[in-house]
Amino acid sequence: MALWETLCDTTLWARAEDGGEDALFHPRRPGSRDYAADALGSHAPELADAWGRLDAVSHAPADVARDALADACRAVYAWAEERALMQTAAHFAEAAALVKPDSPQLANLAARTCRRAALPGRSGPWYQRGRALAIRAHDFPERFSATVGYGWLMYSFGRYDRARRIMNSTVRQAVNRGFKRMAGEAEHNLLAICSEEGMFSLGERHALNALSHYPIHHPLLPFLVHDVAYLFVACAMYTPALPVLQQVIKTMPRTQDPVLAWATTARAAAGARRMDIYEQARDTALDLAARFPEHAPATFRGVAYAAQLAEDWEAAEYAAQQAVDLARARRMADVERTSSALLERVRAHAPGTPEVPPPANSHMDEIVRTCHLRLRQWTGPKRGRPPGQTPPA
Repeated sequence: MALWETLCDTTLWARAEDGGEDALFHPRRPGSRDYAADALGSHAPELADAWGRLDAVSHAPADVARDALADACRAVYAWAEERALMQTAAHFAEAAALVKPDSPQLANLAARTCRRAALPGRSGPWYQRGRALAIRAHDFPERFSATVGYGWLMYSFGRYDRARRIMNSTVRQAVNRGFKRMAGEAEHNLLAICSEEGMFSLGERHALNALSHYPIHHPLLPFLVHDVAYLFVACAMYTPALPVLQQVIKTMPRTQDPVLAWATTARAAAGARRMDIYEQARDTALDLAARFPEHAPATFRGVAYAAQLAEDWEAAEYAAQQAVDLARARRMADVERTSSALLERVRAHAPGTPEVPPPANSHMDEIVRTCHLRLRQWTGPKRGRPPGQTPPA
């Protein structure tokens, strides 16, 4: 309630015409928000500084500095994102962007946080605004971030052709300007698209490019390695993916990070007939999906694929139905479509796709060696990255 009240005050203040802030708020009685300060002191003492700046909006609106208020909103965003409270994170990321309406960085932060919070109708306009502001400011990194993020939004809608065109264009632009890290991020997204379409050879190429472009400290490196293993699993090459996934899970730093990796591990283990690993991974994935809803639809879908391979029909039907329901609620069109088709096959007890060998001209051995090496070398994000700040897309 305390955060909601300050959010209302902040968005009202941000939309006021210059000089009109004083007319928005009535004078407050002393102690009128002591309950809120007490609540935050008990549950979120780390937000004390941010709360002071947010609370000042309603009792001294003319004295509020935009930079300080935007920083306070970002502090609440980071606090919420760290705890997987994505709706709260999205509200305060948007508030920060409203407070500083000329900032492409904050517009892009609002866009990707809304996308992660399953608010695509709000995410798309923020990405478009972030791109326009970045072009105006001649800020290529933020323009790249907005463009790639919008492409990822198209991917989540199942618009693979449009997403691929956007991503390929951003790769060329990043390479031409010497931004290898950004090119790697776009290649990473292209790898994900290839996995969903079963395009193994093209996916291998994007995987190798992304692995070569990502710096050793890139915060998304473990997620890239997971997505490389997911390409193998999606194309029914389960056995080589399993040790990569097991190393990825050990590398990911936060409790909620490996939720998808556990589901992919369950699928790889079931396909490789390692039923002991399958059962542990299935149960862990289901537990994490219930606790951290951001990736729950895709996690339940992965568990359903795994249970189908294991002929664990009760678990398969439960997970597939959960995937359908959650994907529909979160407007994830592609996950809903594939989960619905999977649910029909599971109810008919149709077996999963059996393991196939890699193509003769595959680079799988090289990719697996590179993944293990990069995970051993990974140092995590560079010190100084603001808490909760996510990379592009």
